[in-house]
Amino acid sequence: MKKISIIVPTKDRADTLYWCLKTLKNQKCEDIEFIVSDNLSGPETKKVFDELQDERFRYIRTKRRLGMSEHWEFALEHATGEWVTFLGDDDGMLPNAAEDFIELTNKLNVRAISSNMCKFYWPDALDKTNAEKLIIRSGRGVEVRESRIWLNKVLTGQAGHESLPWIYNGGFVHHFVIKEIKKNQGEFFKSIIPDVYSGVCVSQYIDKYAFSLKPLMIGGSSKHSNGAKISNGNSCTDFFTEGKLRFHETLGTGKTTSVPILVYESYLKSDKKTISNKITSLPYQLARAIVSAPPSQKKDITSYCHQILKENSPSKTLFMYYKVTLRIKRKMDSLKQKNYTFEKKTFKNPSAKNILEAANFVSDIINDQLNG
Repeated sequence: MKKISIIVPTKDRADTLYWCLKTLKNQKCEDIEFIVSDNLSGPETKKVFDELQDERFRYIRTKRRLGMSEHWEFALEHATGEWVTFLGDDDGMLPNAAEDFIELTNKLNVRAISSNMCKFYWPDALDKTNAEKLIIRSGRGVEVRESRIWLNKVLTGQAGHESLPWIYNGGFVHHFVIKEIKKNQGEFFKSIIPDVYSGVCVSQYIDKYAFSLKPLMIGGSSKHSNGAKISNGNSCTDFFTEGKLRFHETLGTGKTTSVPILVYESYLKSDKKTISNKITSLPYQLARAIVSAPPSQKKDITSYCHQILKENSPSKTLFMYYKVTLRIKRKMDSLKQKNYTFEKKTFKNPSAKNILEAANFVSDIINDQLNG
């Protein structure tokens, strides 16, 4: 068994996949497997793989086009590593990240490890105002976190879902946990949003996990990114229609830019629900979605949430829940203005035109920070 399995699901994105795989090929670690899972792409994807000439890489291909979560489930079946993670095909791995991760596993007695994640907006990013923007989140040390407490923080808006023990972009889950989840619910991914779902689900199967303030991965936002398409209001029909999974029937179509709604959908889809109180109620979560909505999306998200409430709980109002969630948001906004638990730096127009160059740029900055 290899120490690490890194799975890269891809579908007709050879242009960004090429640079993503370059960041993996540059890893010095040998106790690792890289799985490129092709969801019935054209010939360009296989051509990118064939050029790698690296025995650590494996290529697998679906027999038919699958929905996103079904594709991730298919790829997960092929992983043989002790630790598993997924990486988007426009994302990248920071130099020496594999060795850094193995060092963490040798020090820590946990079965899930997450990390800060940096972000790079490709030159062709859908959000043109952020094109070629690079955000670096980094710090020193590792936090051992109680899963239930942090899931509660996410459901109340005190933390982002990226802070949970997910199996994506810097989040690794031990194969024992994966087996336990599949044994209990039949499949690992039960929501059409597999990255968000994994964090919510895994949080309810483990007591604690580690969070590295030093990042391991860099997320990319390109013209291909599903999340970017949805958040920018672009059409992403196949995301909702391909495959057998559907958005939770209580929460409408799912075609919303509200992250709290997506997180709540993952909670409703998980079989093992460990938090049973008012914060997991529909009115509370709808109020939270409205309170946290960006100004440019406030009107649409408010309308979406009130329609859901009307269809499911017509006798209830959001007023009391709105006051509670607004108070939490104001508190969190105040804390963000005072300090961060990690450093956040933003660069505009760095000398990076692809995820490989961005990863190298980030690594240099972090090394200077840690050695300074």
